Formats: sequence, C-alpha cells, structure tokens
Amino acid sequence: MKTARYVRSVAAISLVLNAVLSIVSIALMPALAESTIGNLEAMNAAGATAAISASAFVLAQLPFIISVLGIAHLAGIRAPIIAMIGGTIAVIGGFGHAAFASTRLMQLAMAADTSNHAVYAGLLDGGMPMTLMVLMMAGTVGTVLGLVLLGVALLRAKAGPRWVPFAMWLWVLVEFAGTSITAWASLVSGLLYLGVFGTLAVTVWRSPLAVWASAEVAPAVHHTEAVALKVTAP
Repeated sequence: MKTARYVRSVAAISLVLNAVLSIVSIALMPALAESTIGNLEAMNAAGATAAISASAFVLAQLPFIISVLGIAHLAGIRAPIIAMIGGTIAVIGGFGHAAFASTRLMQLAMAADTSNHAVYAGLLDGGMPMTLMVLMMAGTVGTVLGLVLLGVALLRAKAGPRWVPFAMWLWVLVEFAGTSITAWASLVSGLLYLGVFGTLAVTVWRSPLAVWASAEVAPAVHHTEAVALKVTAP
C-alpha cells in the first residue's frame, strides 16, 4: 500500500508541477521579435524574467514525462493498448522538448553577450544540426499525437470528467495552431493546460490505491480499503 500511495502521489504532484511550471514559462517568456537579433535583444532586456521562463520550461519536462506515464497508467486499466501507445509517444515528445529547451538556455548565454549579437544571430540563422532538428520535431509531434491518444484512452476508460479529453484536444489545437494566429491564444492555451492537468491531478489523487498497486497486491489493497470504509462508516 505504501508503494501504491507513493506512485499515486508522485503522479498527481507531477501533473500539478508540470502545469505550474509551463504556465510560468509561458507567462514570463519575452515577446518574439521579427529577427534573430531582435530576439536576443529582447531576451537580454528581459533579464531574470527570460532566465526564469527558460528554466521553468526545462524543469517542466521531467514532471511532464511522469505525468503522461501516470495518465497512461490510469487510463490503461480499461484501455491498455491505446493508453500505452499514447504514453510512449508523449514521453518521446517530452524528451524532444527537453532538447529544444537546451537551445533556449544557449540563447540566454548568447543574449548576455551583447557585443556579439550579430555573430550569434548569424549562427542561429544558419540552421540547427540535423539531430537537434529531429529531436525538436519529435517534441512537437510526440506531444501532439501522444496527448491526442491519451485523450482517447481517457474517454474510452471513462477516467475522470468526460470534458477533460475534449479540453485536451482543444488545447492541442490552440497551442499548436492558434498561437500562430493571435497572441490571445497563449493565454487560452495556458488556462486550458492548467485546467486539464489540474483536474487530472485531482482524479489521480482520488483514484483507488488498487489502481496503482501491482497485480499481486491489488486484491489485498481492495480488501483493506473495503475494511477501512466499513470501520469509518457511521
């Protein structure tokens, strides 16, 4: 039971932590300029704000990976195949975003060296290494496809409120399509993400311990919970 409680707690906390760090990263991100030099200047002008934004984005990737594994486990009780596929693809997305996050940290160091902005801009405009480009593409595609499939798994498993999968799919559209149309999409995206992951955190926290226990001990956990209910019943 202690192991099951620990796994459930880590999954729930990771969902909240990922949502909070992602919101912080988006809220403090400097506005993008029309040129690479402009972006470096904006990052330098933002100072600590840009550093916090980039750091939060990096740190958010670890709880994201734990979160999607937790969602896959929760939905996998009734929809195991699609949940595991979606969870695996989403983990690849988290890893790809972690690689992309490293470029933001690199650009922070470049932005601080104001005398060489033109040189750094030339390097950045020259294109990224193929390996990094593949990882960055995996971050986008993996996150989109992984969360779409996890939404399907949640819907089929009837895990959590029924609106959550639809909000998850809406977030994908707003984040990866709407943000290129209007600046307000970032705010909507952040609120959707916080709502989805916050609700799933509550769902995970309230889920039975047997869901998070191994097959060998799950029956015993069911029995212990039933006894506890009888003891606490009026």
